[in-house]
Amino acid sequence: MHPEWVSNVPARCPVCNDDMNLSKKEQMKADVVKLYTCPMDGGYSAKGGKCPKCKMDLVEFVPKKK
Repeated sequence: MHPEWVSNVPARCPVCNDDMNLSKKEQMKADVVKLYTCPMDGGYSAKGGKCPKCKMDLVEFVPKKK
């Protein structure tokens, strides 16, 4: 389990692909951070910018709804 990753909708952990626990609304306000991903290699970053591997622009990660 990776407690640094939280979601307000059912989602999978981007690190281990396990189901994520839903955080309480108050906790979400403090815990939510944007996550960016590379559309080509699927790597993740907490900061936007360019992918260090392929130099493509990172895009904001949006969890898929079940």
